[in-house]
Amino acid sequence: MFGTSVKRVEGTSFVIYEPSQYFSTSSRFVAEILFGLWRTYSGLDLTIDSNGRTVLPAPQRFILPNIISSHWRDGKGLIPRLLTMLFPSAHVQAAEIWSDFSDLGNLAHICDRVLLADRWAAMRNNHEQDAPFALLTQQFAGSPSWWEPIKKVLWNTVGGEDPASKGTAPTKRRPVITYIAAKGYGGQTLHPADHDDLIRQLNTLDGLYGYSVRVYQWDALSLQDQIEIGRESDILIAVHGEALLPFLWMSRSPASSIIELGSAEKEDDLHEDYAWAASALNISAYSFYGSG
Repeated sequence: MFGTSVKRVEGTSFVIYEPSQYFSTSSRFVAEILFGLWRTYSGLDLTIDSNGRTVLPAPQRFILPNIISSHWRDGKGLIPRLLTMLFPSAHVQAAEIWSDFSDLGNLAHICDRVLLADRWAAMRNNHEQDAPFALLTQQFAGSPSWWEPIKKVLWNTVGGEDPASKGTAPTKRRPVITYIAAKGYGGQTLHPADHDDLIRQLNTLDGLYGYSVRVYQWDALSLQDQIEIGRESDILIAVHGEALLPFLWMSRSPASSIIELGSAEKEDDLHEDYAWAASALNISAYSFYGSG
């Protein structure tokens, strides 16, 4: 059954059995694939604490059986940079390397631990069409702080102070509202007049309630910028699309929220991918839609 010889593949392997479309933008990979993988993997350690301490070893490899080596990097190069920041010792094995293993004839390989991401198989099993990984994996047991190991590694990489620690100071920091201007999926964007009016209305909150209002252009942000912006924000506003991604790096607090803007004409047309992911992180999600 296993041929004439068996070799051991040490450590944890994340096998992503998905097409290259999930690597076309950083948002699809991070908010769906990586998010779902870590949510599942974290179920093996129910003691993960709010400081991100875990007994789980980092994955040693990412195996991509359906994606050739030139197709797993997104256009901005954010995916490889993120994986390097999170798992500097891990390496990516694209379809060519997977083929090398299968072409070895009678040599079999036994992996210590494998975590397989196959979204279509998960959807068929749960009878949920187009369901995001955040929904499909919520059934698993896990610590309330399951995402903290990922977040804390990135926070430490970019440096700076944990926003949660600032609340213990005699003078608490001002709540931060962040609006990231960008084109969303399908080229969605706010009309220039609506964009200007939104910024004007947000700035009134500064004078009325003491909020710190910050406005950014998505295309000008590096990965490190995105992580820092997410960490410092209490409320994040953006058109539906990858500009909402920094919410994954937000510090948890009762005020943590995302506000998603979209052009859907009715509630049934809304995309809930980010809402489900936010819910899994105990972040409130609000959607404003329609052309009126």
